[in-house]
Amino acid sequence: MLQELNRNRRGFTLVEIMIVVAIIALLAAIAVPGFLRARKRAQASRTLNDLRSIDYAVDQYAIETNRATGASVPVTAWTSYMKQGSLLYNTGQDMFGQAYGPQTVDSLPRIPLTTWSTLSDVAGTTFFSPRAILRSVRFIRLPSPERWQAISRATGRESLARASHLRLAPELQVHGTTQRPASR
Repeated sequence: MLQELNRNRRGFTLVEIMIVVAIIALLAAIAVPGFLRARKRAQASRTLNDLRSIDYAVDQYAIETNRATGASVPVTAWTSYMKQGSLLYNTGQDMFGQAYGPQTVDSLPRIPLTTWSTLSDVAGTTFFSPRAILRSVRFIRLPSPERWQAISRATGRESLARASHLRLAPELQVHGTTQRPASR
């Protein structure tokens, strides 16, 4: 009798196999978009680092060759200031094969349009600034240190009490000019 039972139960049924396949497909459907988004974010960060490198290379070229503000810098000039063997040094292109092109002294490097459209869903327009300039700043009035401590006691969060010394600077340094926020 035991041998008959073992003989009938040799493998998995079709239903069991389909359930396993459905679970694997469900897990893949959850995980794959996250991996693709993380890859795009990494590409956006690399593009931003490329823009910073180009900005520094153009500045260095302008200093060493006494170029005035607004002077055009050809690709061969700014790529010579890149790390040897890098993609920027060899081609002057981004990771998608789009050329950054000639740059202008004392202006921010521009991202190629096709690269921006490829990465715009994971990084907004303000992300692609090599100096991370704040385009719109909201000044808020922070509570006093005593108020922070009262809030932290009421909520049970000590991190608020430790952060009570944080304040926004009354002035912003943007491209070498000092700008004061408008008074309310």
